[in-house]
Amino acid sequence: MKRLLSPPRLLGIGTGWDNPGFPVIYPQRRGYRMPKLPVKGLPEGDNGRLLVRLNRQHREGIDRYGLAKITNNANQKSMIILVLGHDDEEAIFMPYDIRTGLAVSRAERLDFSIAKIGMPGKVLWYVNSPDPAVYIPAWIAVVGTILAVLGLVIGVIPLIS
Repeated sequence: MKRLLSPPRLLGIGTGWDNPGFPVIYPQRRGYRMPKLPVKGLPEGDNGRLLVRLNRQHREGIDRYGLAKITNNANQKSMIILVLGHDDEEAIFMPYDIRTGLAVSRAERLDFSIAKIGMPGKVLWYVNSPDPAVYIPAWIAVVGTILAVLGLVIGVIPLIS
């Protein structure tokens, strides 16, 4: 299969679902042009999870459990997703919520591109995820980091004075 690489950009500023009111700047190549793959529902054990299953040959270097931005090239709708593998090379598997977010239906052929996201986009995905198993630990980590920085500042002030 022939894949077309879209022209590279030095910086991209995230917008939309992955950027709720906060500019995300990350190196961007705008993703790879993928072959049109039929959309299927997730396997039984993955129900209720916001992830996409895609064969390794279509993931373009994105690791298993990696976060990526998937874009529907037909309407330019995009989402940040969790990517897992699948044996089927001829399909992309996604749940109802992601299909709705990308405005694609089951069995429809999806013309899409996929690209890695930077660290700010990953942090925003974790804290904005609708899954409590993801966002609760993420918010605990954010609060812990803020408290650590605050403790460091409070500890340094007497040393400076």
